[in-house]
Amino acid sequence: MLWMNRYAHRDGTVTRRYWRRKEGTGNGAFLLLLAIVAFAMLHHNAASSASQPGTTPRPRSTAVYPVDSPAGRTVPNVRPEPSVSYPIPWDRKK
Repeated sequence: MLWMNRYAHRDGTVTRRYWRRKEGTGNGAFLLLLAIVAFAMLHHNAASSASQPGTTPRPRSTAVYPVDSPAGRTVPNVRPEPSVSYPIPWDRKK
């Protein structure tokens, strides 16, 4: 990217300093540069967010084993039922 310095036109209009892309470069070079900067920033933030260097927090299980049914339950366990009303021949080969 080029910095264009401040200059005056022939009619006396003054143009401020600005930047532009180099001629011949498409959007690909700009997007690639933007992706590299974004990756570097995200990688830096992810590495600094760990509580200890070289470790990452792991999820912990909240389940309590063995799982017991509530005391005094009188309703039997429900058996699964088919979700379609027509038979599906699983043993038939194509």
